[in-house]
Amino acid sequence: MVLFSSSDALGRAYGIAVSMLMAVTTVLAALVALRWGYNPLLIAIVNGFFLIIELVFVGANARQSCSREAGSLFCSPVSSRF
Repeated sequence: MVLFSSSDALGRAYGIAVSMLMAVTTVLAALVALRWGYNPLLIAIVNGFFLIIELVFVGANARQSCSREAGSLFCSPVSSRF
């Protein structure tokens, strides 16, 4: 809580971190499945489905953080106008 101005900011940072960890885990699971010899098309379909959902969560968390804090790490000039 020392680096964050409020517990809400800490919660938003935690949400972004968890969402990004889920996305990275999905990519690593796809790499392991490829290494184990599973069908690459099946891997792309299954892991692609989950990766899309997880990236939506990352985007939603980043956008929520941008709407509340102008100086957030994930804010860009484009997303801060919305």
